[in-house]
Amino acid sequence: MRLLYRLLRKNISFWQLTGFAVANLVGAVIVLFGIQAYKDASSVIKSPDSVLGNNVLVLSKPVSSVTTLAGALGVSAPTFSKSEINEISEVEGVNSVAKFRLAQFPVSGGISYAGFNLSTEMFVESVPDEYLDVDKQEWSADVDGYVVPVVIPRTYINFYNYGFAASRGTPQISESIFEMVPFTLVFNGREGRKVYKGRIIGLTDRMNSILVPDEFLKEANRRFAVEKEKDPTRVIVETGSASPEVLMDFINEKEYTIEGGDKDAVRMLAIVRTIISIVVALGLLVSSLAFFLLLISILLLIEKNRYKNDTLHQLGYSDRTIALPYQTVALGVDFAVWFVAAIITLLVYPVVTSLMKTISPGFESSGPWLIILSSLGLFVLFSLIHIILIRRKIRS
Repeated sequence: MRLLYRLLRKNISFWQLTGFAVANLVGAVIVLFGIQAYKDASSVIKSPDSVLGNNVLVLSKPVSSVTTLAGALGVSAPTFSKSEINEISEVEGVNSVAKFRLAQFPVSGGISYAGFNLSTEMFVESVPDEYLDVDKQEWSADVDGYVVPVVIPRTYINFYNYGFAASRGTPQISESIFEMVPFTLVFNGREGRKVYKGRIIGLTDRMNSILVPDEFLKEANRRFAVEKEKDPTRVIVETGSASPEVLMDFINEKEYTIEGGDKDAVRMLAIVRTIISIVVALGLLVSSLAFFLLLISILLLIEKNRYKNDTLHQLGYSDRTIALPYQTVALGVDFAVWFVAAIITLLVYPVVTSLMKTISPGFESSGPWLIILSSLGLFVLFSLIHIILIRRKIRS
């Protein structure tokens, strides 16, 4: 076996191997950076919402002069039919779609703060629990109880601070204080009047209604409803990372409205990820070229030593034994490249993270495991290709 390695060392250039490794290393670092950046891209434009995830959109139909006139004549507002909901669910990039459940009875509510009471008629809605990023143990209520968890639009705070408080001279309140302010909900319906104490567990910029647990509202409708259930005027959509531009084209074609300013965020995320994908593709191209140049050099070396390899085979050496020195060189280069690339990326990426947090405070890194697993997976892939092709060349 030592003779085989001596034979290989005499016929292969150290500097040639170094050149291939450096070129491969540059491409590998670009690839690992790109993969990590692609995963973290959504946090750059993440909405500061504590309730809805960054992959959730709320869709509604636009209100026009025609719909306003129709409403005045007693025609219902634009709603989503079952066929339209099914059509949305089949769009590329959509994981699931659900309708908003609306309270089918009159609801009023109010807050009490600093000696002032503010109350008004409200509308309460719900969505399936899986669309909300809330503590599932806290997000439950009994219609026969007296406390119900709620999610409040952040605009309610702005309305109080810059409208009511400014005009009445009452003190403004922060979000943390607002969540502790006494909040009441009053249901009026078939079974009479029921008062609940609302426990605020979250705020949202992306919906303009009060949310309560879905099972709670389903039971409340059964008891208090004074009208029949209607088709939803809004739907909630969970999106995936694939092809967000396809979904946006569909939304534009149907002229749907995205609530909470998410339309620009989704479009920006698609642009950012497209740019990162191009960079990753370039990195893979550089790395692949270096990979195949190394492979071609080894295959040419095998061809150059064809007579010597045949002689070794006639002396009793197996194909596996003859191929092993060549495979060892290829594996050594592959391991060095992806190991060093992972180390460089792990050392440099935190610097990029710090810079991005300065530019965008909401930026969050997904941690080092994606880099480690990606480098390990690519090392295994490249190595298997080297091993298989070198073995085939020796057999031929």
